[in-house]
Amino acid sequence: MELNLKNKTIIVSGSSKGIGKNIANLLLKEGSNVVINGRNKITLTQTFKELNSEFNGNLVAIPGDVSKSSVVNKIRKTTIKKWGKIDGIVANASTLKNLKNIDKFNKASGWLMKYNFEMVYNLVDNLTPYIKSKESSIVVIGSIAGIEDIGAPIYYSVYKSSLSAYVKTMSRELSKKNIRINLISPGNILFSKGNWEKRIEKNKTKIKNMIKKNVPLKKFGKPEDISVMVAMLLSNKTQFITGSNFVIDGGQTRSIR
Repeated sequence: MELNLKNKTIIVSGSSKGIGKNIANLLLKEGSNVVINGRNKITLTQTFKELNSEFNGNLVAIPGDVSKSSVVNKIRKTTIKKWGKIDGIVANASTLKNLKNIDKFNKASGWLMKYNFEMVYNLVDNLTPYIKSKESSIVVIGSIAGIEDIGAPIYYSVYKSSLSAYVKTMSRELSKKNIRINLISPGNILFSKGNWEKRIEKNKTKIKNMIKKNVPLKKFGKPEDISVMVAMLLSNKTQFITGSNFVIDGGQTRSIR
């Protein structure tokens, strides 16, 4: 299926590795102009070199923390200067701390909000005024931890849940400008140097049994499972879809939404 993403200019936060990197790679293959971003400058530079060797000229890398307006403003100015427009946003940047003690949770709640909610709304709120295309789309990457209890850290789950309310509310506001916004909630996605790979290295049998027990499809998801849906939602093939939450988890969540 032709997604008509050629020459579309799309900003992807949290794209130096894992799901975000895979999203950027797919969009480049579709012919899009892509801005990648990440807080780790070294990792982002490595990703830029890797992708740019194949897609020279269609890629820009801007390091920094997108919870800071100064970083988002730099992304905006650089993008518009190079390509003259912004057609889409993928808000993927987030992080997780595995804090088991409730006191540590309380102390880290502000940190978790910054990196799991503020990064999203700061990026979206600051960039949407500059989106002029009639076929624009925003995709927010959340987590099934925001849907039901899967044993994730408390505040991580709370802030991931807040993304659903944010996307639903923003969908009505942005529809006035004909901008669509949707949420994707991934389950257990396995990728190189990710949290799941580290946990498998520590106890492969335990993780394997956990996946078999909790995931009906009895396997991990791949970054490609997410990036394909992202590309579809960014395309003009989904013009009647906004304010929705797409769960990609191999059947793990049991709630009826």
